Amino acid sequence: MFPNAAGIDYLIGMPGMTHKGLGTEMNRQFTDGVFSAYREIETIVVTPQHANHASCRALENAGYSLAWVGHLHSDDPADAGDAAIYVNHRARVT
Repeated sequence: MFPNAAGIDYLIGMPGMTHKGLGTEMNRQFTDGVFSAYREIETIVVTPQHANHASCRALENAGYSLAWVGHLHSDDPADAGDAAIYVNHRARVT
């Protein structure tokens, strides 16, 4: 579905560190770093839980677009409920 893609997973677990823009900045810097260091990577894919509005918003603010919402087949209890797939594509130079 996403050839030449990288995936990320993250957690900001300290309550005092949430809702300060840290997730947005972290995602933005990570994305820039991956695209800079790995020329073969065309897309970065992130799969937060759809109900995790803060994470989804941080991704959107960092330039990611919602590509899909639905149920992932997983045995991990943390994956219960609908997941969202967010993508950020490398900018094309023409």
